[in-house]
Amino acid sequence: MDHMKWKKIVIKDKFQLENGTIHNIQRIYISLCNTETGEYLISPFSDFLNEFAGRKTVTVSLAADIITRFLNYIIFERNKTIETLTIQDGIDYLNSITETAQKKTQSEYARYLTKFYAFLDRKNMLKAVLPEELEYSINKEGHRVLENPFTGRFIEGARNDAELIHNIEPEYRYTFIKTAIDEVPDIALGVFLQCFGGLRKSEVVSLEYKNISITAVGDKKSMQLTLKDKDLREDISTAFLSGCKRNRIQTVLPAYDDLLWELFERHKKRYQRAGCSAVFVDIDGRAMTDAVYYKRFCILKTKFIERLRNSDNFDAKSYAVYLSIYKWSTHLCRGIFSNLIAQGTDNIMEIAAWRGDRDLSSALSYLTDRKQMDENALRVLNELYKEEIV
Repeated sequence: MDHMKWKKIVIKDKFQLENGTIHNIQRIYISLCNTETGEYLISPFSDFLNEFAGRKTVTVSLAADIITRFLNYIIFERNKTIETLTIQDGIDYLNSITETAQKKTQSEYARYLTKFYAFLDRKNMLKAVLPEELEYSINKEGHRVLENPFTGRFIEGARNDAELIHNIEPEYRYTFIKTAIDEVPDIALGVFLQCFGGLRKSEVVSLEYKNISITAVGDKKSMQLTLKDKDLREDISTAFLSGCKRNRIQTVLPAYDDLLWELFERHKKRYQRAGCSAVFVDIDGRAMTDAVYYKRFCILKTKFIERLRNSDNFDAKSYAVYLSIYKWSTHLCRGIFSNLIAQGTDNIMEIAAWRGDRDLSSALSYLTDRKQMDENALRVLNELYKEEIV
């Protein structure tokens, strides 16, 4: 059994509609793998993932990750079987991750384990669990759900994670973009699109040149991006898991005069590859994955803080300390975009429309004045601070 391990398996497939449209799909399974031979057997535990039917693929993937880790702990570390599984085993597992996981992560694991125990209970597999240990209730939708049997019974890890920040102060945004141009030119355009178009990193790496067109914001030329869920790396099982969160048309704010188009032309000249439709490519000329993009962004983060720290400007030095203490990553760029839009309107529906949020009714387009939104955004852009802090 030394070579056996529970793993998540992702299988890609395609199907063609009658109109010729090709759809990419991914199926996720829980499997028992031989780590030496690579052979695997799909487990009936995969039926548990049907609990998340209709949810985004990343949610199903997370569920599979958590349950396979739990199964490896129970079966291969504790030498137990599902028939001998107890509530205490779940508590012990949650306690086992306190040193490496944040309290938030523990709570998330507990929610998924609760669903898994309910699944096993429905299959009559929890032979060692007493009925009184499982308390069910009826939720708002009228469904019978298992109450978390682990609540208050495991040692919750302290919240030692740094506070998350969602913005960069206006006077440092140009320096941030300039640092990207100097230090990570292969993703500088992507960083701009995130900061002034609100794109998520997975949406950036899903871009193809055919998705880019010209539009106008006020009297300035800008980009219009067609964002679609797609798979540009069919050779990687996880590449499609984090595609476009919402298919939409996204306008990019034309910040800093013509810098957007200067970046685009420079990027296209340097990184466009024959036979590859992706705008962002890795060192091998293949479509960049969001994991590679994230690694490049981490370099930008380090260099940006270093540039501020080495500045002769006392405020910049202080801000470098602030950025090094708090937690932030690529999603901060989307926060910059949201803050810019929020400065131009007090209408939350307009902000959601610019951000491409899903949680509004189909009547949203009739409730927002796009021309006024463009004018508000342009006014904020004209007030942007354009000077590099050195």
